[in-house]
Amino acid sequence: MKNLRTVTQILFSLPMLASSLARAQPSATPAATLTLDAYVEQVRNGGKSYESLKLSSDGSLRRSGESEILMAPTLFLNTYATRDASPTQTPAFQGTLTNTQEVQLGVSKLFNFGLNAKLYYDVRSTSIQGTSFLPFPSYFFARPAVEFTQSLWRNWGGSEFEAQKKATEAQALSTHYQDSFRAKQLLGDTESTFWTLLFTRKTVKLQEELYQRAKKLSEWSGRRFSNNLSDRSDVLQSQAALQLRQLEMESAQSDERAAALAFNKARSVEGDEVREELIEPNIDRLIDYKVEDRVKFRDDVLASEQQMVLANTSHSLAMDRSKPTLEVYGMVGATGLQPGFADTLSQSFDPSKSIVTLGVRLNYPLISSTLEKAVSGRAAERISSEISFQKKVFDQEQDWTDLNRRMRELGTKLKLAISIEKAQLTKANFEKERLTRGRSTTSQVIIFENDYSQALLTRIRIQADLLRAYASLKLFKGTSL
Repeated sequence: MKNLRTVTQILFSLPMLASSLARAQPSATPAATLTLDAYVEQVRNGGKSYESLKLSSDGSLRRSGESEILMAPTLFLNTYATRDASPTQTPAFQGTLTNTQEVQLGVSKLFNFGLNAKLYYDVRSTSIQGTSFLPFPSYFFARPAVEFTQSLWRNWGGSEFEAQKKATEAQALSTHYQDSFRAKQLLGDTESTFWTLLFTRKTVKLQEELYQRAKKLSEWSGRRFSNNLSDRSDVLQSQAALQLRQLEMESAQSDERAAALAFNKARSVEGDEVREELIEPNIDRLIDYKVEDRVKFRDDVLASEQQMVLANTSHSLAMDRSKPTLEVYGMVGATGLQPGFADTLSQSFDPSKSIVTLGVRLNYPLISSTLEKAVSGRAAERISSEISFQKKVFDQEQDWTDLNRRMRELGTKLKLAISIEKAQLTKANFEKERLTRGRSTTSQVIIFENDYSQALLTRIRIQADLLRAYASLKLFKGTSL
């Protein structure tokens, strides 16, 4: 009777396993609690990987507008000094030494229709030494002027300027969306890491309790065999069950250490010790969870779209650069030339002293085969980028469909797992009652206990899978970092 009471006490401890998983063991110094939101905030603030991705994403977004610099007005200043002592044919008129200082100050601007314009003021001081017949060997020259160059073939209508702007913007936005997607992936992985550690701890606690119970059962079976109350087969069966429980416990403990190491690594904390108690969310709301609205394109698809824009503009640039350059250029200004600086400045605004220049430039590329290869190469890259973008869109839609399906299936599986867990618990308790009345065997009760523990582990695993699937929704949300 004493042995029967012992095994009954051991076996009837089974219903306490499920409830004990939700309670921490009492201790003198309760561990601090940590919610999912608090852990994600730790990763945001302390995780080096997330910080790096966020800075890169924000920086790329800010520099996406730097293409406007190409069309921005530019202030320029040119100055030089010359000392010319080269021989001349008529030194009496040309002198033996000429000193020149010049300053040119103005504004230049590119226009989106292919015009390059400059507005400037040019002042030059000249001093000629060794001359005998010049009325004033030292004089000033001044000229306000407007220069322009208009493309008529290559860069017609500013096509090359526009392509350069689009290429610069697309390259920056592509980097922005790539890093934004990776950052959101990291946050999703952060949530998965949290759930992995939380449910791994539950698994370890369950396996440790199952091991202790298997150990007591093995010892009880050994005593019964010593007293000739059971067969050796019962002892061997209980010992095998104990070793199996030990293997499962050690495997779960190893998984917990790996999960704790990943947990700390994400928040840039050394070691595999996590002292906080992780708070489990209300899983019931996810059983019948309806997937929220999504954005049209994920960030990785937007990055691929910008790569396609970059390839298209690169192709356009290659085609434009293979064309001959035909430009009309001109200059309109007035001229002042006097020995005194003030008189020169005054004269330079006299319309009667104006000067007008108009001309045409033509540059024709001679290496046509090389240019044709470059254009065909850019065309192939453009087609490749379009195919890549289409594949990204296809993959996104498949992932979205699969995520919806998994959320529904996991919710259904969780309902079923909870029902199975309750049924297995009822079955195990009923079989233990039969054992106390001598109508069952120890091996049969152990089998039923294993069924219940497997149902409990299955429910824990499905809960973790459902929460990981929920974390994947971040990739389909348009939330900022």
